[in-house]
Amino acid sequence: MNNGKYKEIEILSPDIIKKLTSPQTILRVSEEAESFGTHFKTYALGWYAYDYQGCKIIEHDGSMPGYISKVAMIPEKSIGIIILNNGFDFFSNDALMFSIIDIIFEKSINNWVEYFNNKEMEYSKYETEKNDERITKKELNTQPTVDLKNLIGTYSDKMYGNASVEIENNQLKITFLPTSKVFVSTMEHWNYNTFKVVFKDPYLPFGLISFDVDDISKSVKGFKIDLPSSDFNFSILDFKKIN
Repeated sequence: MNNGKYKEIEILSPDIIKKLTSPQTILRVSEEAESFGTHFKTYALGWYAYDYQGCKIIEHDGSMPGYISKVAMIPEKSIGIIILNNGFDFFSNDALMFSIIDIIFEKSINNWVEYFNNKEMEYSKYETEKNDERITKKELNTQPTVDLKNLIGTYSDKMYGNASVEIENNQLKITFLPTSKVFVSTMEHWNYNTFKVVFKDPYLPFGLISFDVDDISKSVKGFKIDLPSSDFNFSILDFKKIN
């Protein structure tokens, strides 16, 4: 805001601001978003950047378990919006932001509270259905094809880093080492060589870790994880056993 100045003190240079808020990745604009007056949507360096009611909006959410925030800026109007929410409802933050912008522009585009309430119900239904689908696909009365001790060791994903599997109190335990305080869980047998994990992030559903086992040698090659999340794509992780 204000070309990076607070009073006469330069916090960020105009060049840095332009670099941070310039489009880097082109995002799809749905027909519904077009009907609300959005013609382009991009991701900059840590910010969403798109048009709404003829002005550029720069915004992003932030979150930790138990509270979320949204910061939005409309440079052409010299207006900034900060929303702090002691829940975990991104939909209400979006509803508030667009309602406030409509008030600022003195032009109501949509009933955003009703709109995002419906979106939240749709998303909740989708999550429930996906979770139920995983449960119904579970095969009962199966056993791991290898001794559980064979699963113990260190695994590595090129992007994420290392994870360790160990036995603690006669139960398998997995720890994703870069985030060991949150992504840590005991492992409950699900079916075959797949185990259920529940990480310490209360807003994540349970995950399913499936070990890749050589049928002949019974050696463990690695594992992948199925954990639906709108914030992080766990499915792209491919952990290989390194020791």
